[in-house]
Amino acid sequence: MAITKIHAIWASVQKAVDYICDPDKTDGKMLVDSFGCSPKTAGLEFDMALSHGSGRGRNKAFHLIQSFAPGEVDAAAAHKIGMELAESLLKGDRSYVIATHIDKTSVHNHIVFCAADNFTGKKFVCKKRMYWDIRRISDGLCEENGLSVIEDPKRSSGLSYEDWIAKGHESSLRDKLRRDILECIKLSSTYDDFIRLMRERDYEVRGEELADSSVDKGRGGKKIAKYIRFRAIGYDQFVRGCYRSLGKGFTKGEIAEAIDKQAKIRDMEAPIPVKRMEDLVKKTAPYDRLVDRSGDKFKESPWLNRWADKKDLQSAAHTYAQAGDTIQLQDRIDKARTKAAEVKEAVMAAERKIATYKELSVYVKNYRQYKKVSDAYARAGDKERFFEAHESQLMIFDAAEREIRSMGIDPVKVTYERVLAEIEQVSGKKKEAQAKYRSVSKDLRNMEKQLKMMQEYISRNDIHRNRVMKTTRQER
Repeated sequence: MAITKIHAIWASVQKAVDYICDPDKTDGKMLVDSFGCSPKTAGLEFDMALSHGSGRGRNKAFHLIQSFAPGEVDAAAAHKIGMELAESLLKGDRSYVIATHIDKTSVHNHIVFCAADNFTGKKFVCKKRMYWDIRRISDGLCEENGLSVIEDPKRSSGLSYEDWIAKGHESSLRDKLRRDILECIKLSSTYDDFIRLMRERDYEVRGEELADSSVDKGRGGKKIAKYIRFRAIGYDQFVRGCYRSLGKGFTKGEIAEAIDKQAKIRDMEAPIPVKRMEDLVKKTAPYDRLVDRSGDKFKESPWLNRWADKKDLQSAAHTYAQAGDTIQLQDRIDKARTKAAEVKEAVMAAERKIATYKELSVYVKNYRQYKKVSDAYARAGDKERFFEAHESQLMIFDAAEREIRSMGIDPVKVTYERVLAEIEQVSGKKKEAQAKYRSVSKDLRNMEKQLKMMQEYISRNDIHRNRVMKTTRQER
């Protein structure tokens, strides 16, 4: 789990960089990295990029903080995630310094990046949408590394209990009780059938009498309980059939009403008009999915369900004709996933190479721009006076030369134009790989959709067949 925050820097960039690179906070600067600049001269290099840039506003840089839950991630892993966040967000277009702090209970990353783009000079605009982009990237990296992600309650929607159960959330006694009640309702023709089926499932049931039953309420007769109660064998306490305990739809009145509604549906004889059916559901359902039967109209009309059965059969037959059986389709999906992974790796390799070339281009540009100043300093008679007059340019030049040599390249033998040509060439290969990845991914999604539809169709038939067989046995 990671929390992200971002704010602008409009005063001293170097002070912010010096703060985040504090040796006491970063394990002796072992957890410090940079891109397109040196931590020692970041303020000067940011100023140079800003002087060539465009855009209004006084923001010189931005300070991004990514904080992890205590004990969830170690420093090395947090630093790696922070580097990936910076790469994904800035795409190699802006210089930055990243430092991971370990002086607090929660490990956290600090990323200070230049407001100006190194190539276009365009300024970074931090709007609300950008914050959500940062959070989306951060959450995606957390998931990839097995970390938890904060769920946003404002952006999530609740599930029906049936859908919640389908996702596998059956961890408590009350979950099992709700599931058993729903299944017994579907198998019951009368309220008495429901009570009998619940007792057959080893539940003790009390307070089941309905208010309109023949049992007299008051006047010396047995008082009817307000709530129906269930107790599973081996448990001490009863669970009430009420909203507070089980939720909506589990009081005895609601249970009886649901069973009566089912009985009326079974007794319907007249089919609904074809025109009305077309109004309720589109006549030509797509072949890549089954008919959605979650609406109340399907619960009220067996004829509409028969129409849906026919459409589902047509969709299944169409899919089988295209994809073959599920085993063949699964084999094709596995091969497509392998191919997609290979192409994605090619895209990522191109992105890494582009990022390296972009970083090199910044250093080469700085080196070439201030080479004459460095040569003049070497020839100067009064070096101390010359250094005082050109300190910032000489520091940027030295940092650029040092970084180029650290990459194993002779700064004299590389030109800015050549590096840009390499970026353009690799970018072309990346676009080709991306197009191929989109094509493979599209085919993969279609096959996965077909397989899911076929499995759902088979599952529906199995459930329906088992219910028919169970009902037949009970009637016997």
